[in-house]
Amino acid sequence: MTKHVFITGGSGFIGTRLCELLLEQNNKITILSRDPESVRQRWGNKIDVINELSELTTMTPLDWVINLAGEPIVDRPWTQQRKALLIKSRVTLTQSLFNTLNQLTTAPEVIISGSAIGYYDDTGNTIFTESSRQGKGFAAKLCQDWEQAAVSDKPHSSRLCLLRTGVVLGKQGGMLKKVSLPFKLGLGGQLGNGKQWLSWIDLDDICQLILFLANNKACQGSYNATSPNPITNYDFTKALGKQLHRPTIATVPAFILKTGLGDAASLLLGSQRILPAKAIKAGFEFTSPDISSCLQHCCKK
Repeated sequence: MTKHVFITGGSGFIGTRLCELLLEQNNKITILSRDPESVRQRWGNKIDVINELSELTTMTPLDWVINLAGEPIVDRPWTQQRKALLIKSRVTLTQSLFNTLNQLTTAPEVIISGSAIGYYDDTGNTIFTESSRQGKGFAAKLCQDWEQAAVSDKPHSSRLCLLRTGVVLGKQGGMLKKVSLPFKLGLGGQLGNGKQWLSWIDLDDICQLILFLANNKACQGSYNATSPNPITNYDFTKALGKQLHRPTIATVPAFILKTGLGDAASLLLGSQRILPAKAIKAGFEFTSPDISSCLQHCCKK
């Protein structure tokens, strides 16, 4: 059955692929964008676009709302100005979105609202699931406030799923796009001592997980959007080097990352061993559950 899907972050890395999958299923899509013209150039009349949340009150009812908006968190140091922008693009936007949803005559069936595994902070070698304790520090507090903004103002009749996203791997963006060139030049290597755990997920798998949660009425609450097979940074480095047929003898010392990124380096050097326990229990099946199948998928020409 065709759905009217509203997406924030619909022009981003995950959002763009999700739009492709939704269109394949003949759904009607509206996205929020600060640059509507670029959206029209990308999609033509296939997707509707608004640049103010208030426009939702005059539209046809929404069936699904998928909240993926958020400025990149590891691109630069966490200055006070940068922290304010990260909060605004996640917490403040989510508050505004849910305030608007509560003004609609008909509430959406389901709302899937973004979060991240930064919710848990550094877990070391300990395996964490959705029921594990929350973390401390800026990234953890940001994710917790982000989730709370959704929980506090959820329309009464809407089902809510919170998506705690790991490192998303895909050909067109995210981590792989940033590291592929150094690896292809033979300059790729582990970060710090390489022992930190990396909880990752294939781009198609996270999009399919979103669709799975939207379609399954029994699903609600927090879900870790990560592969069932996290790996260490060292093993990821070796796997990517093998896939690209390049050496991986270089190492990026921790102090260089800390010098360049400040506190934000904690997201690269910290260890997060996170499992998607609730998604697996609900019956979701990953198409790329291990790093080899994921990299073959992402790196194929």
